[in-house]
Amino acid sequence: MDDIAPALLEKIRSAFKRLYDADSRIKSLLSKVSKGTATYQESLKYAQITGELLSKALQGNISSSILPDGKMYFNIAQRILQPTLKNNYDLVSDVAQNVQQSLNDAAGIGLKAQKAVLNQDKIDGIINRISSEGTFDDVSWILGEPVTNFTMSVADDTLKKNIEFQGKAGMAPKIVRKSAFKCCDWCASVVGT
Repeated sequence: MDDIAPALLEKIRSAFKRLYDADSRIKSLLSKVSKGTATYQESLKYAQITGELLSKALQGNISSSILPDGKMYFNIAQRILQPTLKNNYDLVSDVAQNVQQSLNDAAGIGLKAQKAVLNQDKIDGIINRISSEGTFDDVSWILGEPVTNFTMSVADDTLKKNIEFQGKAGMAPKIVRKSAFKCCDWCASVVGT
């Protein structure tokens, strides 16, 4: 049996790069980041788009028809998802850290922005879950929303890390959550300061 992981990983990376490089929303958000005008809301939007693009690249290149016995074996999942999810972590954590640094500078806060720690447990959870079923078709949904949620969590984790860091530095940081549209019950429950 041939080892499909290296060629599959390369196809996914190429597809993601094409999608990422062509996305006008990514270009616009990165422009704001480089100018120092991006906000955390835009950092989260960048994370969401980046997660959706990876999800699209994964879903467009992985199917039960190309997997051995139609199953996503652990070793294949590990070798494909670990580097691609890590890449999304790198992209989003860099943007979120740069946004935080710009916000610190604009507010006259002389603290270095902190980067979120890679949440390896979340990556492991995705890998373990997708390799736990007898057929890939039963778990292919994991390459959708869970991949996007993982990527978005990097922006949230960066915010949390910086709030904790500022708090330890003697500051009193606050998070203000607003709802612009009708949102789900959970989101509505966290609206406020």
